[in-house]
Amino acid sequence: MCMIPIAVAGAGDIGLSHIGVNKRSASCALLALVNSSSAAQTHADQLRVPLCKPLAELFASDDLPRPEDRSSRRPFQVGVLGMVRDDPLRHQLEHFGAVIRGEAEPVCGTALPIPVTDANVAAAKSGMTVKLPPG
Repeated sequence: MCMIPIAVAGAGDIGLSHIGVNKRSASCALLALVNSSSAAQTHADQLRVPLCKPLAELFASDDLPRPEDRSSRRPFQVGVLGMVRDDPLRHQLEHFGAVIRGEAEPVCGTALPIPVTDANVAAAKSGMTVKLPPG
């Protein structure tokens, strides 16, 4: 698998959060930390990556992939995926029946957008219909 090199700008709460996501990723490798504070050196040392104080220092680094290496400069790989068109409601109902019969576990997704979830909570609290904004 090709590792994607990532440089994180900032060693505050948001930057450290991004570093945490990067560390849990199987496809990303932390390249450098960019921050001008002296406290950031401790984080860079713990992460075993260079600390680049100005952003220009990162761009001058030999470790930074050069433009010719960037995937955005390579041609797209084009292919055709096999697909069977089918009614998703039929699959949902089949799965629902299997759950009721004890043959399958329920599947809960997080696909609901936040406004829909918020509207459901508001409707449950108020006992009234809540209109969603358009879009």
